[in-house]
Amino acid sequence: MISLQFIFMMPFIIKHYADKKIDKLVRETSKQLCRFFGVEWKDNQPQIFVVPDRKTVDHLKGYPTPDWLSGWTEGMEVFLLDPKEAFAHLPPEQREQSFQQIVRHELCHAFFFRITGSFRPLWLNEGLAVYLSKQGSPGGKANKFSALFREGPLNAEYYQQAETSVSLLMRRFGKRKMLKLIKSIPQGSGHGFRQEFKSIFGSDPAEKFFSTLQSNTGLKRERAKR
Repeated sequence: MISLQFIFMMPFIIKHYADKKIDKLVRETSKQLCRFFGVEWKDNQPQIFVVPDRKTVDHLKGYPTPDWLSGWTEGMEVFLLDPKEAFAHLPPEQREQSFQQIVRHELCHAFFFRITGSFRPLWLNEGLAVYLSKQGSPGGKANKFSALFREGPLNAEYYQQAETSVSLLMRRFGKRKMLKLIKSIPQGSGHGFRQEFKSIFGSDPAEKFFSTLQSNTGLKRERAKR
């Protein structure tokens, strides 16, 4: 006998959110990311959804979310917790910057998905989003890279290691090779990605490679200027 489990979904009210400040921020950020990725994105652009409160975020995600989660991306849809709710705990002078970083981070995921058709490899996707949004801790660097290549939670350690790995690749090999890697992802995944990574950077993507690269590059505690 086939057992059927019925899941009752909670309805949501969606209405247009007329906020000129957010609209301007999204348009300017999209232009900046178009320049970085070297693409023109004129149609089928991401849909932006502003979520009013944490309770609604929890319902949308289907589980109690941590306080640091103030945005996420699903394909071409970007969800942002209302900045008045997300950053109420911060001093006024930090709220705008934090929201700008979240917008840039999540739109970077949308661009990555548009170019590759995927969100993987996750370490590259998340590392690039943190790098481009300048969310890394000032002067901070990862001391190891083991979290990138094992299944586990996306915690502060993971984001730090992912951002450091992307920063190392950008500083040592440059933007052109980084974009070559990203744009090769639709042609292959798994072993295909590893082979493409090795052909561009001379090694498999692995903890030892990034540790050696860090030693050779001499990543200083001051973050490189973008």
